[in-house]
Amino acid sequence: MIASVLTDILGAEAMYNSAIRFAIVLAFAASGEWLAERAGTLNISTEAMMIGGAYTAGVTFGQITASFPSFSVTLAAAIGLIAATVAGILVAAVQANLSHRLSVDQFVVGLTLNLLILGLALFLDSRWEAVTSVAKPTRIPLLSDIPLVGEALFGQPWPMYLIVAV
Repeated sequence: MIASVLTDILGAEAMYNSAIRFAIVLAFAASGEWLAERAGTLNISTEAMMIGGAYTAGVTFGQITASFPSFSVTLAAAIGLIAATVAGILVAAVQANLSHRLSVDQFVVGLTLNLLILGLALFLDSRWEAVTSVAKPTRIPLLSDIPLVGEALFGQPWPMYLIVAV
């Protein structure tokens, strides 16, 4: 029975697609955290940067696609990524100023920012109407045809491939 359940799970292409999407998001955050750790800082606010960036990107993308229906979804996604970057930089600037200029404990600042940004995103979430639109997958020929993992690794929307550059 357990073997058949594991076979069903490991044989599902959707499981690999979801795992890759989540892994790429975490890989972006981990690479930034790795750089911060190499610089000698303890950056606990990585989650706040991710939440703030994701919320800002979603709202920006949603507002562009709702306000301008003929606007390119790919360009709207790129603008959303730029907005997410700006939001992440703002959270990082608060973290840096509090923990390095004012010498507040880095751990306390990070936890506070995590709670503040999460609460702010949840509060503001009720202010916006959800708009569902997804950037089209960019399929890499031949490689995306590999059974089980081909679509997961080589059939993702274009922003997912930015991790290669990182």
